[in-house]
Amino acid sequence: MLRIRLSRVGKKKRPSYRVVVSERHKDPWGDHIEIVGFYDPVAEPKQVRFENDRVLYWLSVGAQPTPTVHNLLVDAGVVDAKKVRATKGDQKAQAQKAAGGENGDQKQEEPKEGDGQESPQDEKGQEQNSSSASKEGEEKSKEEGES
Repeated sequence: MLRIRLSRVGKKKRPSYRVVVSERHKDPWGDHIEIVGFYDPVAEPKQVRFENDRVLYWLSVGAQPTPTVHNLLVDAGVVDAKKVRATKGDQKAQAQKAAGGENGDQKQEEPKEGDGQESPQDEKGQEQNSSSASKEGEEKSKEEGES
């Protein structure tokens, strides 16, 4: 399957991108079939250039643009469509909502003993006390066994 995607070029801390047509499974910085545009996000105003006829040709033969390239094509007026969400961060939250029915930002907490209002320092102290109490219990049982 062919993809129309961005391939980063430019200097360190000063990115610019080529809009290339390549196989989906190939390295974006490796071989590509054709360069169909250029995108410079650092320039003021941002520079976007497309070879409109070549982009429309590749779309007609089945090449799929990545979400970011799709949004650039919409902004440039090459494609008449709505913009799509191009970030991945919300996909995890949506998957967690669908699976657990809870907000993905909230972590599930384990139930606490007592009234649940102890500070983390208290919990550590309780753990130490409970381990020392169990040691004392073991010592008492050993003493009783020896007598």
